[in-house]
Amino acid sequence: MKARILALALLAGALLAAPVAAFDFGLDVLNVSSFSYESEWSFSQTDRATLWLSLPVSPSSSIYASGLYEFTASFGPGGYTMVPWRLDLGRTEWEGLSTGAFGPATSFRWSVGRIPLQDFSGRVVSSLADGF
Repeated sequence: MKARILALALLAGALLAAPVAAFDFGLDVLNVSSFSYESEWSFSQTDRATLWLSLPVSPSSSIYASGLYEFTASFGPGGYTMVPWRLDLGRTEWEGLSTGAFGPATSFRWSVGRIPLQDFSGRVVSSLADGF
């Protein structure tokens, strides 16, 4: 009996000490409703689901991909507008770090795909841009 417990403890320790890949995924859900009344009433609804995935390609590079589905509707006394579905590719990026690229004490970080582009304040430019 003690031998089995010792073997299980050693196996659990070996599994916990083993390197674990940084595979990660998730789903973000947004549900926003708003009602307003000034001279007339209006109601709007937005539902969004964003699915994302991050996985290592090598010890020095990884891939991140995301996509979204969105539903929007606006209702008022004059009628309604509805966009039942909108599919969009979000941030999709392959990034990495190359050490020793320009000499023994240098490193070079690179990124390819739809990458975030933003000025220092985030108020002038803040979006995704295709590039390297």
